[in-house]
Amino acid sequence: FFFLMIRRPPRSTQSRSSAASDVYKRQTQSTWGITFQRQNCMETSTESQANLREQFSIKINVCEPRIIEGLNKYVTYSVKGVDFDGPFDVVRRFSDFAAVRNLMLTRWPGCYIPPLPPKKTFNMNPTFIEERRVYLERFCIAIASVQYLYYSEEFQAFIRTNTSDVEKFLNSLPKQSYDDLLARYSKVFSFLGGKEIGPELYHKLDDFGKFLQRITPALKAQKKMAKIAVKARKEYIEQYNNMLNQLLPDLSLIHISEPTRLLSISYAVFCLKKK
Repeated sequence: FFFLMIRRPPRSTQSRSSAASDVYKRQTQSTWGITFQRQNCMETSTESQANLREQFSIKINVCEPRIIEGLNKYVTYSVKGVDFDGPFDVVRRFSDFAAVRNLMLTRWPGCYIPPLPPKKTFNMNPTFIEERRVYLERFCIAIASVQYLYYSEEFQAFIRTNTSDVEKFLNSLPKQSYDDLLARYSKVFSFLGGKEIGPELYHKLDDFGKFLQRITPALKAQKKMAKIAVKARKEYIEQYNNMLNQLLPDLSLIHISEPTRLLSISYAVFCLKKK
């Protein structure tokens, strides 16, 4: 219980209403002081939580691909892991990965969002499915390496929402206004506050653009050569397996000699006899 006693002022001083007004002002100032203290504590708590998130090692895996039979066959992948907010385990299709990436491109303009492998329909080859799984996992790991993208509303909904129609849920998220975008970027990129784009930065950007123009043709040529090398390797493995399948059934192992030693070199002699 609190008791407030207002002493009656003498007639030569201010009136009773004026004295009460001063008490109210002091109470108001005290209340605002407490409010500011609470706000500062909340901001400090948020910063501490952000620091703890940065120190936490995120683990995320894309695994257990599964072919879902039906009129339209498709493949699902398990997305499992653990982060600062706890463990997660959901099942996602390739279209769900594409949906969250497209949404992040819209809601994080100007930020780099890691790419996804191209979409190919009606390909249920185990090698292709495993290759796609690897690329999807790389996408998630790349997102996890950028804290503000990983802990964004969009990606957290992707890894924690237990619903069959993830794309519909992502599209139902509240629309982002320009003020919301400005507030988000001001918070995430606060370290850029007060920095201006001057001639030096323009010069660096121009040099980087010229570098990209020079390196692009070389990268395209390297990509073309890599495709040729992969194709040649597959053909070689196929021809090698065919040769073994045709040769080995007609041959049988009849003797393995004892290892001999000549000039510090050990070897074994295999004698094969045709059936």
